Amino acid sequence: MGVRALTIAALACAAAVPVTPAIAARRSPALHAFNSCGALLGYARTHGQRAVRTGWLPVPMTPAAQPPTRVPAGAGPTAPQAAADQTGAGGPGTSFSTTNNQEPGVDEPDVVKTDGRFIYAVANGWLHAIDTTGDAPKVLDALKLDDGYGQQLLLHGDRLLVLQTAWLDAPAATGRQAPGAGVISGPIAFGRPVTRLTEIDVSDPAHLRVVATERDDGEYVTARLAGDTARVVLASRAQAMYAVAQASAPSHTRLLARRVRAVRRATLAAWRPHTYFHKGRRARFGPLVRCGAVRRPVRFSGLDTVTILTVDMAHGLPSVDASAIMSDADVVYGSPTRLYVATHRWLAPAVTERADAPPVTTQIDEFDTSPPDRTPYVASGTVTGFLLNQYAMSERNGVLRVASTEQPDWWPGGTQQAGAGSAVTTLDERTLAPLGRVGGLGRGQRIYAVRFIADTAYVVTFRQVDPLYTVDLSDPAAPAVRGQLELEGYSAYLHPAGDGLLLGVGQSVGGGNEPSGTQLSLFDVSDPAHPALLASHAVGDQSTSAAEYDPHAFLYWPQTGLAVLPVELYGADQPFVGAIGFRIGRAGISEVGRIAHPHDSQSLWPVQRATVIGDRVFTLSDAGMLSSALSDLAAGPFAAFADVPNDAGYGCGGVQPAQACPQPLR
Repeated sequence: MGVRALTIAALACAAAVPVTPAIAARRSPALHAFNSCGALLGYARTHGQRAVRTGWLPVPMTPAAQPPTRVPAGAGPTAPQAAADQTGAGGPGTSFSTTNNQEPGVDEPDVVKTDGRFIYAVANGWLHAIDTTGDAPKVLDALKLDDGYGQQLLLHGDRLLVLQTAWLDAPAATGRQAPGAGVISGPIAFGRPVTRLTEIDVSDPAHLRVVATERDDGEYVTARLAGDTARVVLASRAQAMYAVAQASAPSHTRLLARRVRAVRRATLAAWRPHTYFHKGRRARFGPLVRCGAVRRPVRFSGLDTVTILTVDMAHGLPSVDASAIMSDADVVYGSPTRLYVATHRWLAPAVTERADAPPVTTQIDEFDTSPPDRTPYVASGTVTGFLLNQYAMSERNGVLRVASTEQPDWWPGGTQQAGAGSAVTTLDERTLAPLGRVGGLGRGQRIYAVRFIADTAYVVTFRQVDPLYTVDLSDPAAPAVRGQLELEGYSAYLHPAGDGLLLGVGQSVGGGNEPSGTQLSLFDVSDPAHPALLASHAVGDQSTSAAEYDPHAFLYWPQTGLAVLPVELYGADQPFVGAIGFRIGRAGISEVGRIAHPHDSQSLWPVQRATVIGDRVFTLSDAGMLSSALSDLAAGPFAAFADVPNDAGYGCGGVQPAQACPQPLR
């Protein structure tokens, strides 16, 4: 994977950049709204038939498997898995930590939420309510969640919203069907993913109560909560196209004709997602979004639908509004007043078969989140290249800043092409018209980490050599490289550590230029023109941390300069699976202590999250919740979950010391 470079780009005064003719030519046209259901159906049928004739058909989806949660003792590290969960830093004056959100005031979903007294945590498909007010954590109640995966939580007052993807089975030949199971015309031999929203009353944590549920077509992507309003993003695939994929015929000619005919006959229900709401005796089934609330790009971008739900958390489910785009959702970023959905340019099958990569662009669609009861579309813009993740976008003082890599690494030759590079582009928030751009960052590289802090962007890129570029954008119309510093290893996540410090979590590299273990790097960025490496700390050979690919697994407590990250270490004689705390400051990086959950000789339990409440750190694994001292992370009482999987047949799901195994509460 090689050595990475850190590029620092200052974005001061971006709003004042004049729009040059060359930049203005790349401004994206606005999305087109369908003026009727007939127009939407006609568009879908026309482009669906063209897709079939060009050989484009989706692969039927299958239910996603849950990742393993127990690590056999002595096993090697597992491959990183994407995730969209967080646990993070509390602000000054607070007594407990909150989710490690990208933007202040914009809460992101996580497997752990707390109000400073009770912790609500998802593990093993159960929701647990844990009392932290006593000397030892105590599980007050546990509620079995619907079957599915990717469960996450948003907490607002005494209401908890559970978000997850579930699987709706194909219609049965006989018997009762779930509402909406038969809305798709044509033969379907497989099910489809749906997003489940569950509203839970937590006013009495000892008696968790489901208030209402909502099921929407499409996979859950992410959500944001600002004020009393949550926005939930989900992506649904065109069910008509999957039905077409199941067609069969004795010859290719007849098969093609049958597929085209099936698309031509598909009803509106086969193209538009649906919703089902249930609360007490109330039930409602129907279209998820109005035809007039669906928009499409000027250039065809596929037949899938991205839906943004508006949920009034003060009143609960159902969602009160839905906006949609006939496109896809690759990256989602939320500011206090805007939601941005970035989609990589859709490529036709003939294009993807080319040996040379075409110019890749990313379209960014902007939605206004300031109204409490709706999420209207604002504007669209385009940048060159593709985005790494949500941290590649940041909004400040009316300017959206975007970091992108021009060469797709998944194309043959990908990042090794000499012309590939990365760029930082500034766009006007009101129109998404480009204001300025600096490119050529790390030719032959791609971005591995991005962090925008005030008027500075920190960009980590990949390369066989290791320069640290410092790019001054105080005048965005004339960016200039001010300095260069060589570094070993790379950072995959960047976090501000106060006092002009930036902490990187990534990997060191061995003699073969390959990742060899988790490494922390502390940079002095108080003078952007002269960044310096203050300290680095290697955790150990064959070590990995979920914080490298999941920023939500990272905890930073600024009051004491404590950083806690989950670690799996296998290079030592005795494997370590748990969490490690580090003290961060200008004096360097020092290890504070290690946290490991109770285990036996057969299994180890990875720590998923860490939360600070008062003078204690509470860590979550699928085995339970452990209380540790904030000062030195010394282990305290442990609360075991009653629903721990026990497929090995030992102990309470493999947790020791031995005790009477409690039964699930529900």
